[in-house]
Amino acid sequence: MPDKEIIPVKKEDRKGPYWESVNEVIDPEVGIGVVDLGLIYQINQDKEGHTTIVMTLTSPACPVGPVLVQQIQDQLQQFPEVSSVETEIVWDPVWTQDRIDPDIRELMFGI
Repeated sequence: MPDKEIIPVKKEDRKGPYWESVNEVIDPEVGIGVVDLGLIYQINQDKEGHTTIVMTLTSPACPVGPVLVQQIQDQLQQFPEVSSVETEIVWDPVWTQDRIDPDIRELMFGI
């Protein structure tokens, strides 16, 4: 059975305290929040407060991946309605510079 297709949440729909809080986690290699960098695809929560982060990394060999995951989980655990946090790392869709927030991408790369 094929894996479910992951569809990243559109920028205009990334609203609310979870998205803002997670974006406070800065990727040290590029100095950009993980949401603005396009690493966070989804934040899902069930009615019991179990929260799942669906994310990717810039590469499978990302040396700061485990640190980013822990920092993201720590950010979400600060919310009283979050009972647990699980992180699902996915490689499809693959991360590219196109996933960076367009305003930041233009400042960084002029594209």
